[in-house]
Amino acid sequence: MKINVIFTIVTKSYIPLANILGDSILKNQPETNFKVFVVDEQEIDKISALSKFDLISLEVLEITDFESVAFKYNLTEFCTAIKPKCFEYLFAQNYTNIIYLDPDVYVFSDFDSIYNNLKNYSICLTPHVLYPEMDYSGFWPQGAFLASGIYNLGFIALRASENTNKFLNWWSKNLQDSCYNDRSDGLFTDQKWIDFCPVFFPDMIILRELGLNVALWNIHERMISLIDGKYYINKRLEKDNVINNQLNFIHFSNFNFSKAESLEKFIPFTLERCTDFIPLVDFYRTKLIEYDFVSSNKRYKYKFNYFQNGISVNKFHRRLYRKLLENDFKFDNPFSIEKNSFYELLKKNRLIYKTELNIDYFDSNDDKSFSEKFGVIKFLSRLFIKFFGLKRYTFLCRFGLWFFKYENQIFLIHEFGNKIELKKTILYINTKDK
Repeated sequence: MKINVIFTIVTKSYIPLANILGDSILKNQPETNFKVFVVDEQEIDKISALSKFDLISLEVLEITDFESVAFKYNLTEFCTAIKPKCFEYLFAQNYTNIIYLDPDVYVFSDFDSIYNNLKNYSICLTPHVLYPEMDYSGFWPQGAFLASGIYNLGFIALRASENTNKFLNWWSKNLQDSCYNDRSDGLFTDQKWIDFCPVFFPDMIILRELGLNVALWNIHERMISLIDGKYYINKRLEKDNVINNQLNFIHFSNFNFSKAESLEKFIPFTLERCTDFIPLVDFYRTKLIEYDFVSSNKRYKYKFNYFQNGISVNKFHRRLYRKLLENDFKFDNPFSIEKNSFYELLKKNRLIYKTELNIDYFDSNDDKSFSEKFGVIKFLSRLFIKFFGLKRYTFLCRFGLWFFKYENQIFLIHEFGNKIELKKTILYINTKDK
């Protein structure tokens, strides 16, 4: 019986991150197996030279309607939707303890405390934050945790057990169709579902060690110290001078990876209150440069962001496709450009961009004229109230909340315009008639 394995999930362009992660694991846990699942390349031989570790194609997971799942979900949604199946595959390889880590994690010490907990529990989770505050001091709004989930799924550890099998079956079933990042539906990829765990699967433990899953969202409560060449964590909030928590791993989520050439640009906001964190941020930034992440990310495009002719697939297309799927309309391969394809429907109805236009990650800070455009919208809103009254304006606001969801724009595809009823509700999930 094999014992321990750690795995991550990446696209081709993120293989350098997997290399950084894997090297950090083996430096501190040389006996641990490390596996890398690659989502956008089935012919592993083509990219094996990019990786220092074992690459696994998604073919082994036998995902039903693979192209459909890859189309309806964006990159993050797809990578998280397959996570339970990766666990199932590795358990089938006779591993006892399996840990998942996001590729943007760096390991600084052993995981003995995690494995010790897995002797008594089947599921180990880490929350985003550990301590309540009357006057919250974190960099992340507390409401963000209510929206994205109490636990951070950049880490999860499972032990082979009957309880784990039940958990994976339940988790996988829900992620088949509900792994979207759609906060109006109460969804946040695979992560929000885990809020149910303490209720549904009591054979679990919430890990509270300060050195686990250190990140921007909890660094306000944790202070890092370097003592005799090793990193330790103690409580920043209570000014606790007792240092007995080793730093296990840092999750470098939400840093500006594409701007790794500059520390100032790499950090998304000021860390003046947590200057002890900056040296480790800079350390990881230099790792990105050393492992040539930026050029790799530019060189290898995510395969499922494009139709077969190279035209971009964006969130608008994916959500229209979601609507069609949920109304039992099927396409053999949504990426196809052949006759009677989904692409052909979009093209006929002028819903295809000829050039690559990224509407999925709109950021008002990137648009210098945003304030001017927003000013026009505010002017038109005031004008509407003046001529039609506040009552009609508030109705328009409520109407817009549900009408302008991408899924409800299905009427723009003329062939389905009168065949699919629009749901007159802000919530979209679980509204399909049973």
